[in-house]
Amino acid sequence: MSVFTRVTADELSAWLKRYAIGTLVDLKGIAAGIENTNYFVTTSSGRFVLTLFERLSGRSCPSI
Repeated sequence: MSVFTRVTADELSAWLKRYAIGTLVDLKGIAAGIENTNYFVTTSSGRFVLTLFERLSGRSCPSI
């Protein structure tokens, strides 16, 4: 499986509270992929894909 960073349901539920996309219903790691961690996330509002970028340099991100 290509899930490098483990995310628990409790961790994701706490994180989701900051967004208006519902409460967590299901969380499943996606086996495909070679570099990033991806999860299928189902909330009370719909289905989403959570991507955690494992390798991201400062040059790849705009200044905040």
